[in-house]
Amino acid sequence: MIVGNRMGDVRDMPFVRKCTNRYMSWTISRVIGQRVPDSQCGFRLMSLEAWSALTIAANHFEIESEILLAFVLSGYLVEFVPIQVIYKNEQSKIHPLPDTIRWFRWWRQARAAVREKRRT
Repeated sequence: MIVGNRMGDVRDMPFVRKCTNRYMSWTISRVIGQRVPDSQCGFRLMSLEAWSALTIAANHFEIESEILLAFVLSGYLVEFVPIQVIYKNEQSKIHPLPDTIRWFRWWRQARAAVREKRRT
């Protein structure tokens, strides 16, 4: 899987988005043991064969994290390439409170799955 990396130039990125992305990328990096510079970027290129072999349960904001984790845990290569994003006046589709709660719930389950996979 190839994932876009918007974090090379964050001057125009909204402050909350920048902080949230850095935190989420850092937490996922620690668990998977691979540097993840931009865990939330939606610009992705994936093998259809690999994608169809994965079980993805998320369908909200946490889906980017789940897909990334699933690819790594399945042994697929994940690379990041720099991209430029132009922020204009668009409104984010993120709902801060429910999406944050959902992501932390997902994160708790994901950490347990990673620990279990490492034991086997």
